[in-house]
Amino acid sequence: MSLIQRFIAFSTLSALMISCIGTDLVEDTVSSVEIFSPQAFLNVNESLQMTASGVNEFGDRFDVSTTWQSSDPTVATVDLNGIVFGVARGQVTITASYGGQASKGLQLNVIDLANEVAYIKITGEAMRVEAGESVDLNAFVYNSADVTIDDIEVTWSSTDPAIASVDNEGLVLGVADGTTNIIASADGVNSEPYQIIVGGEFGVRTGSFVGKGGYNVSGDVRVSILDSNALQVSLQDNFNSNNGPGLFVYLSNQDNSVAGGKELAALASTTGPSSYRADGVAIDDYKYVIILCKPFNVVFGLAELN
Repeated sequence: MSLIQRFIAFSTLSALMISCIGTDLVEDTVSSVEIFSPQAFLNVNESLQMTASGVNEFGDRFDVSTTWQSSDPTVATVDLNGIVFGVARGQVTITASYGGQASKGLQLNVIDLANEVAYIKITGEAMRVEAGESVDLNAFVYNSADVTIDDIEVTWSSTDPAIASVDNEGLVLGVADGTTNIIASADGVNSEPYQIIVGGEFGVRTGSFVGKGGYNVSGDVRVSILDSNALQVSLQDNFNSNNGPGLFVYLSNQDNSVAGGKELAALASTTGPSSYRADGVAIDDYKYVIILCKPFNVVFGLAELN
């Protein structure tokens, strides 16, 4: 073999070795849009800069030129650059869109006085109860300086009292299996919804893995609600997968792609149990758990959730 032939063979082998240890081929195709605000409130006649990122099917974030929208321009406007301007006291939802993909709405409270209610946070002992059982929730009301406002009346409501009711003190009573949201309000400002699950196994989805494209993936997966804004995806003791470069765990609504899905983390082990946190995801947002060879965008296996 000549020196040139040896060099070509070595270069080819090196490229293959690099690809096999997880070099990512990132394609900046937007599958979702995420927005961020540095705070949950805005004073009248003041401005606030929001930012937006495009997210591709692998979960990589990058800058995009989004279209911004306010749900109520009489309360707050938003310009082409994501600068929000407070017009009048009230609540408004800001969204950003790009390439046909819209972000989740971000709630913003517009206030007029220094000690006015800026935002409300709900905390609780638990978010799951049985029918006939109760759980205490607390609401903390803050002004624009992030100082709690005491001696202010807080009202409570449930979006579905047939599932769980709530009294004037924030005591939630489970009524029937299902999910509902509890909201605390003060001086015209609403908290973000606090999800309550009634029923021991309600809010749990399970599935069994099958291999794709000649790869062997088997075992069970359990998806459960971890807290009010996150899920836990748990691969069970009997999980087993072929080894491969750059294996990752995804949630997706497609059985042959993770486009529009959510990347959780690199697969911790090809055998046995492992768990992954999925932030900002509701229990019914996705249909499949997918094991993906990320460098080559190849689905090794998937589990359809019941």
